[in-house]
Amino acid sequence: MRGITVDPTCKRCGVTEDELHILLLCPFAARVWDRTPVLHKPTAPDQLTLPQLLQSCCSMINLPPTGLASTPLYPWVFWNLWTCRNQLLFEDKSYTSEEVADKAFSDAKAWHSAQEMVAQHKVESSGPRPCPPKANTKPLFCFVDAAWDEKTGGSGLGWVLKDSSDITLFQNSGSQQYVSSALVAEGLALKAAITDAASSDITELSCYSDSKNLIALINGNGNSVELRSILHDIRVLSRAFSFISFSFIHRLNNAAADFVAKAALACTMSSPIVEV
Repeated sequence: MRGITVDPTCKRCGVTEDELHILLLCPFAARVWDRTPVLHKPTAPDQLTLPQLLQSCCSMINLPPTGLASTPLYPWVFWNLWTCRNQLLFEDKSYTSEEVADKAFSDAKAWHSAQEMVAQHKVESSGPRPCPPKANTKPLFCFVDAAWDEKTGGSGLGWVLKDSSDITLFQNSGSQQYVSSALVAEGLALKAAITDAASSDITELSCYSDSKNLIALINGNGNSVELRSILHDIRVLSRAFSFISFSFIHRLNNAAADFVAKAALACTMSSPIVEV
């Protein structure tokens, strides 16, 4: 309207440019997404709108060992695709897809670290957890284990919930790929188990794992570089319970959870589909 000449085409591929093209449809954007370590990456079905794209990104899951836990990665991918497009258009600065993907991950990591510091301060100031159980209450018992394949990095997660009479109430499983160690797999299994229990409205829970190192880290309020985000998530999830405890159990007494975890790993190794 004001006589400004506007070129509506993408400077990289020559196709008519809009928001979806910049963030997803451009071949350059596709290469950036290929380098992004997440499950359930966005696709481009017919009649996709920008709100639908943002909604679909909510189902993304960060792959280990990114260490981002529940911090979403996609906003930083979008932001860096947008800013590098502007720098190419207005400043003639060009970046590779690898550089853009690495910058998005770096920005997400910085955001995650900042939020983790705030959350850790809140945990430290909130007093010791968990609170002792009320009189005449009977916590449920959750037995947790993981099976890890060193060659592939795949892991099976299993947990079994029992009552005070040793009756199995239910059992569940999950799996993860690209797990860096057996200890990380054990941490992921425990995190998945208490997440499942919290979503089932269980308020009192006694957790048992045959990973002595994991239990020591949790009960001693310790930390580990590879388990940092997982331990943080477990401590935050623990607030959902009025009582929760973490105890070591010998492997021979954890056979039920071990069987479930190994079955989940076997399914993962025989199928390209990853359960989470």
